[in-house]
Amino acid sequence: MQGIFPSKSIAHGYTASQIELKDGGLIDGLIYGERDPVLIQSTGGILQMVPRDRIKTIKKRRQTSLMFSADQLGFTAQHLADLAAYLESQ
Repeated sequence: MQGIFPSKSIAHGYTASQIELKDGGLIDGLIYGERDPVLIQSTGGILQMVPRDRIKTIKKRRQTSLMFSADQLGFTAQHLADLAAYLESQ
């Protein structure tokens, strides 16, 4: 689908991060506090408190939005056109 790129522009304060856990697990989301425990809100609004002693690394995902792409949501170009027309009419 051309023209729909959620990662093209990411608003200040919404840069995604990824926590790599020592056990190999990964948590993607928005970090709200980096003290102990680290607070991270994942997609879907789940707020997790991760103890620092479980964390291997914390990285910013500068190039990737947490917003799902239209393709991931199963939208076609017509779905997006219909949604845009509806929103403009409100």
